Amino acid sequence: MESSSTQIAAEGVNITHMDAKFYNAAAHGHINILEQMSEDDIRFQLTPKENTILHIAARKRRPFWMVNALVCSAKALNEEMESGVDADKTMLRMMNLEKETAFHQAVRYHHPQVVKFLTEEDPEFTYGANVRGQTPLYMAVERGFGDLVDMIISSCTSAAHTGILGRTVLHAAIASDDQGRINIGFSFLDLDCFEKNVNGQGMNVMMFSGVMKW
Repeated sequence: MESSSTQIAAEGVNITHMDAKFYNAAAHGHINILEQMSEDDIRFQLTPKENTILHIAARKRRPFWMVNALVCSAKALNEEMESGVDADKTMLRMMNLEKETAFHQAVRYHHPQVVKFLTEEDPEFTYGANVRGQTPLYMAVERGFGDLVDMIISSCTSAAHTGILGRTVLHAAIASDDQGRINIGFSFLDLDCFEKNVNGQGMNVMMFSGVMKW
């Protein structure tokens, strides 16, 4: 690999697995270079933290047009692919070492346009928890991103709702002491689940609610 590929990246590590031209293109918005990516590039051009080009684009400032262009470019590869899995779906579902997809990144950095776009592109896929046990929905509720919560609920057919220490979105909502978020949390649990859904300390939702009020 070219020596330029070992330059210091914005995320604070050396680029040793991703061609520098692709990393810099994603970082600076040079979509014409990214359009040259092949199926193998989509799968194997990774930073040491195993971030893909889409991960990098999804957390940049004003990332929508870049993410949109990347997904469209991946779709153009579908007819040429031999793996049987669409290039765009492969890109959307790839996880880094933190077990986060580009969708997790878009939620974390609060990019509503990107979140809406990604949920509409792959509505049937369930985005699971990262290494900290946080799903995108849990992250949105915990951070108070009500607009993102609405998008995820309305667009995803099966939105995972678990969080750290076995908590659910309702635990996160109650901890926030925000009635709007609490109402959102209740929408994910029926009455029969209240006693069964416990966090890492063995407290169900009602017990947790009582503790948080003290």
